[in-house]
Amino acid sequence: MRLDGKTNHFERADGSPLFLLADTAWELLHRLSRAEVSHYLERRAEQGFRAVLTVLLAELDGLRVPNAEGQLPLVDQDPSRLNASYLEFVDWVLERAEALGLVVGLLPTWGDKFHLKWGPGPEIFTASTARVFGRALGARWADRDLFWVLGGDRALERSEHLRIVRAMAEGIRDAGANQLMTFHPCGGRSSSCYVQGEAWLDFNMLQSGHCGRDIANWDMIALDRERLPSLPVLDGEPGYEDHPVMSPSWEQTGGWFDDHDCRKAGYRAALIGACGHVYGHHAVWQMWTPERGEGKSHVRTPWQEALDHPGARQMRFLSEAMERWPILWGPDGVLDLDVEGVASDDPGRHGIVSPGGRPWRVAYLPTERPLRLTLRRSAGPVWLRWFCPSTGRIVDDGKLAIGAVRVVQPPCRPDSLMVVEDEG
Repeated sequence: MRLDGKTNHFERADGSPLFLLADTAWELLHRLSRAEVSHYLERRAEQGFRAVLTVLLAELDGLRVPNAEGQLPLVDQDPSRLNASYLEFVDWVLERAEALGLVVGLLPTWGDKFHLKWGPGPEIFTASTARVFGRALGARWADRDLFWVLGGDRALERSEHLRIVRAMAEGIRDAGANQLMTFHPCGGRSSSCYVQGEAWLDFNMLQSGHCGRDIANWDMIALDRERLPSLPVLDGEPGYEDHPVMSPSWEQTGGWFDDHDCRKAGYRAALIGACGHVYGHHAVWQMWTPERGEGKSHVRTPWQEALDHPGARQMRFLSEAMERWPILWGPDGVLDLDVEGVASDDPGRHGIVSPGGRPWRVAYLPTERPLRLTLRRSAGPVWLRWFCPSTGRIVDDGKLAIGAVRVVQPPCRPDSLMVVEDEG
């Protein structure tokens, strides 16, 4: 995995486009046995994910509650004294993921370890100890197939918070680890709010979050793409599948995010130029089972069952679509197409693009609303196709004639990806 500096997207070693589709497994290192880790990684690899996100110093009291092998990550909660047995377990997880073709997005620590807020903490980092901690991790995993995620669901509210994050990142770099780096912010924010311009930041990550449906992640991504220096960006935490839809004051509103919500967040982000997308399931991130008692934020499904919820099975179609019709930005292509029927207040309107001189236009339609299409110009035969985000099915819908008005009804339910492709 590397960055294509011309398009601000990821690519493989052979130069082919890579849409970074990741899953959220914050508590994987903290709560799962080796057998459970293997089961989780194998299933996500089978489902087409390319990466998983997890945390070394975990959110759910990871400094005081041992992992499934009875190990704590630190000796006496000292960031300069890492537990060798715990690190060997992480070595094994990284090797297992790599063998399955999965990249690990590794958070050195959850944010409560330097900015307590609502977490259990304790706060253990200063800028000095963060640098030592970063050097130890960088030295150990400099050659691993991973990317680093600083932060951990926290705003950087004081100058000391930024100094800690910067020192940790610089410590990793000082040890010779040159993998890509980003920052996981708090809800409703992007890494660009806190660390834009930092020398270590390779791509931006935002958290559109869980406080309401149809949060405008497309606007957040568009804003980040306009910032200088120009960096790739993705939504690292949209509404998790099976998470209650919350209010801004973190109260339940009565609904639950479902697979349609997950698809909307992913396709809207991708079509505005995101370099990838992170899916999450509310039970899977915390690896919850009923035997653990009450979990976080009204979790209700055992993680083993949640692995196969519809959203998880459908995310592969997002990356397949984005790699078949890459959203590579540049001058308009040869197609001139009018689309009527996407209301001005409908977030789907942001999906209509003519990417990078490519001979296609793509629109994500979150509803089944009919459209009026008028083809003004093309360089050859133009075909209308539909891609079904929930199944991956492609439906051919015939040719479009220049100057003719055609009313079309999306064939997929409830959302569709419309592709108008010039094959001349």
